[in-house]
Amino acid sequence: MYTDSKILIVDDDKLICKYIVDALTSKGFETFTVDNIQDAKQVVKKEQIDLLITDLQMPGGTGLDLIKFLRRDYPYIPSIVITAYPGEDCIKELEEMEVDSFLTKPFSTEQIRYSVVKGLEKRNRNIESLDLKDTINSTENLGLLGSSQYLFELRKKIKNFASGEFAVLIQGPSGTGKEVIANALHNLSPRNKNPIVALNCSAIPKHLEEAEFFGHIRGAFTGAYRDKNGIIAAADGSTLFLDEIGELSLNVQAKLLRVLESGEYLRIGETVPKKANIRLVTATNRDLKAMAKEGTFREDFFFRLGVVIQTEPLKEHKQDIPTIVQNIMDIKSKNDSRCPKQITADAMACLVENDWQGNVRELKQTINLLCHTSMGKKRINSTDVKSVLIEGQKDVNAASSYSDEKLRVLREFELDYFTNLLEKYRGNISQASRASGMHRPNLVKKIKKLGLSSDDFRVNKM
Repeated sequence: MYTDSKILIVDDDKLICKYIVDALTSKGFETFTVDNIQDAKQVVKKEQIDLLITDLQMPGGTGLDLIKFLRRDYPYIPSIVITAYPGEDCIKELEEMEVDSFLTKPFSTEQIRYSVVKGLEKRNRNIESLDLKDTINSTENLGLLGSSQYLFELRKKIKNFASGEFAVLIQGPSGTGKEVIANALHNLSPRNKNPIVALNCSAIPKHLEEAEFFGHIRGAFTGAYRDKNGIIAAADGSTLFLDEIGELSLNVQAKLLRVLESGEYLRIGETVPKKANIRLVTATNRDLKAMAKEGTFREDFFFRLGVVIQTEPLKEHKQDIPTIVQNIMDIKSKNDSRCPKQITADAMACLVENDWQGNVRELKQTINLLCHTSMGKKRINSTDVKSVLIEGQKDVNAASSYSDEKLRVLREFELDYFTNLLEKYRGNISQASRASGMHRPNLVKKIKKLGLSSDDFRVNKM
């Protein structure tokens, strides 16, 4: 998750830089290190930086100067501040600037990794949330394409459950649209005036869970230099979506149970309970009932997770595949005239017959790749499909080189991301640059390299 993300580390302490680099590169992140503000600005201008980690006190300027620079020209790059000597005035200024994370030296590798993942998740939500909400609210299909009986019943459940205040548990295999369902439930609910608050439970280190959920007061533990609210407070009045709920510790399950029963919770170090009005929506691909019998999931908490929405693997409703395929092709060909508009019957049959272990997510990725590899053709044929599916099977069964696999996945992601970005902003490079957090010349160079043209996305194009 988030591998290939580029992290800029700014600190004049070489040992600290090496410590952070080792912690992040071992998890697949790409890192850049500099020891001053001027060089840091140059790296941001030249590279597509996804997240900043900076010390406060350095030669030639402060970390605050660098963050102000990002806020002005690259607002979507999240920032993590590290320092050994936090002062009251400094902490207040960091809070006003809405710095994503603040770590006091010394910190653990788990803390820095978690802060990075948390920052990258926030960045992606900022970029994608408007698109997702617009899609769900503007279509009757709620973002779930197809006409099968399964999808008919699923949409019916979503619409019936959306107006309620009870908890909802979404169960099913990975890639079956659980997050889409959660967002649909929220956007059709009376709580949709506030943004949904989402958290992946598997991304939180166990020793940080309680603080992340419930917050803490100043002095509650070493490093707690200020009061901090948790995700429960952030979701007050809205919907809290917890993905991979089966990964949550028994301790936090017990505390969340109290929130569901009474609305009360305690921040770490606090004795007077606070109140929060949340609607809980959870998702998992695990068998929570079996886990409850084994004692690895609290039975009382399981029974409070509410009504169940069960998703099915794509192989159980293959009749929806043609609709999904054609919808993606229509969007692609509309935005890029080089993409094929049609697919032959034999090619569609190949797609329908395929065993989609990654479900709808894998199908969408495959069609995006097919549209790209078939550029210039009028239609996708069965040879095109078989070629892509065979290559995909090779990726699963045979060991490709790390660099080849990295380039393939990155290419697919970039093509999909920048196509959606240009579509959203109708070819307006200035708006797309601000939304992506990329310097305008870098964005122009990138879309040209991908074979995209902003002119193809303009409303008044002929």
